[in-house]
Amino acid sequence: MNPTSSSLAGSQSHSQLSRIQVGNGLTVGAQVANALRARDRLQRDPFRPLLREYAALAHRLEASETRCAQLERSSASSAPSAAHSPSSGLSGSGTGGTLSSSGGPVVSNDVIIHLEQRIRQLEQELTQSYKASAENAQALLDAGRTHTALQEALTEAKADARRSDALAKVQQTRSDQLRQELEDLQSTLALLKAELGALRLELASAQQQRESALRRYEELEARWIQMKTQEAEQLNEANRLFEEVKARERKMEILQGAESSTGEARAALATTSSAVASAMRQDHTIPSRAWKILTAHRGECTAVQHNFSGSLFATTSNDKTLHLWDARTGTSRSVLHGAVQTLMGVAFSPNDELVMGVSTDNSARIWSISQGRVLHNLTGHLNKVYAGRFSGDSTRAITGGYDRSLKIWDVRRGYCLRTILCGSSCNDLDIQDNQLVVSGHMDGAVRFWDLKRGEKAHEAKEVHSKQVTCTVMSRDGQAVFSCGRDNVIHMHDTRTYQVVKTFSDSRFRSGVNWNRLGLDVNSEHLAIGGNEGEVFIFDIGTGGVIKTLDKKHVKPVSACSWSPLGGQIVSCDRSGSVVIWQ
Repeated sequence: MNPTSSSLAGSQSHSQLSRIQVGNGLTVGAQVANALRARDRLQRDPFRPLLREYAALAHRLEASETRCAQLERSSASSAPSAAHSPSSGLSGSGTGGTLSSSGGPVVSNDVIIHLEQRIRQLEQELTQSYKASAENAQALLDAGRTHTALQEALTEAKADARRSDALAKVQQTRSDQLRQELEDLQSTLALLKAELGALRLELASAQQQRESALRRYEELEARWIQMKTQEAEQLNEANRLFEEVKARERKMEILQGAESSTGEARAALATTSSAVASAMRQDHTIPSRAWKILTAHRGECTAVQHNFSGSLFATTSNDKTLHLWDARTGTSRSVLHGAVQTLMGVAFSPNDELVMGVSTDNSARIWSISQGRVLHNLTGHLNKVYAGRFSGDSTRAITGGYDRSLKIWDVRRGYCLRTILCGSSCNDLDIQDNQLVVSGHMDGAVRFWDLKRGEKAHEAKEVHSKQVTCTVMSRDGQAVFSCGRDNVIHMHDTRTYQVVKTFSDSRFRSGVNWNRLGLDVNSEHLAIGGNEGEVFIFDIGTGGVIKTLDKKHVKPVSACSWSPLGGQIVSCDRSGSVVIWQ
């Protein structure tokens, strides 16, 4: 293989690679082709002068060989001619030549010397030509090796190109897939945008419907309140007419009784005096045994309270009933209905004629004990009502609820006289002599209110670390006892509004958010229930627990009431059971 053919083959291979790369039209193939062209130029250009010199030497060698052949033929032809040329018959040297012994002509020495020199010169040139030929052959061999290396590099470059082509195809396929995925995602995005637009329209429509529903609800609520107010007015009017009829009947009875004998009147007076004297007798012993256990309600019992004479006690429940019991015998007196939802608290009027139940249906109801029917339905709170009490003259009632307000009501007419915003949900309240109201709240504060001015007199902030469950005022009005879910009972002085004593015990744990304590009539002891069914009796003087009543309750105790006659405690729990302790 000569260099020209090698160069042509390399050029053809290079052109073929270039065509492959151009055919593919890829950046990687073009870079490989450019790299191969640059390497070809670097490895081929230095051999071009060598190849030209080799061609010249070959040409000179060929000319030298031709010249030697000519000289050899000339020498061979000149020797016979000299042997047969005419001779002068003389021997030795002379100008005309030299004669051989046979008398023939001979070649002169100068010619021979010249020919020998020429032969040596030609031999040297031939030797140099052989050397040059060997060098050229070695250079040609090196060029062949280089060409072989270039061929291998070209083969490797073609393999790289094929691999690059395959990789490019894979990348092209992946690019097509990604392009297709992008188109799919764009289509999905367009669809989601369309759905989002539709959902926004639906949301706007739903918001409009909600606003319309809220307006409708507000209108219905206003109409409902108006209707309830009208019903309350009608009920009050009916009660007024009924009271007038009853008054007329009593007048008639009085007129008829005036005709009775004086002896009978004296006997009745003696009987009344005896009953009053019996009621005034008080037992100051601390109850220690469970006298009766009553299943008072079908559901959870939420509150218990004695009336002011100690002859009755009432219980409320989530079965929507208020149950009146005879405190002396432990028997049921009556069951009062009318609540729509759970009754959370109960209170008697000081004249023992009325009983009030507060409910989670955002209202309070006042029943007549003697008639057993609802006299007033006190509506106006915007959330659950948890607390209620009568004023000392039984003419007004105070309620507190989760709408963060206190309301003062006219008991005779059932009207709301004033609303006081208290800043936190009210769990319990109590009243003293128509002047001071104390309330316990969810934020752990105990607030004192001036009833005459209708404004806050003092606020004991965060006196409890958790919400207040009850506030109970002593009979003399000088102290208020508050209990909280932090399992601590505080005694507040109503004159200075300061906490003067704290009660706690490691065993005492309040089980409900409306756990109410019972205070004896002399404010010497208090009773409160625990979350494991026990009843703790604290000595107010020492501040410690002096007695723990046996666990007759199977669930947490929710309220306790101490009879104003002394000697009796009534407790209720979340199972609906009531225990009378003697």
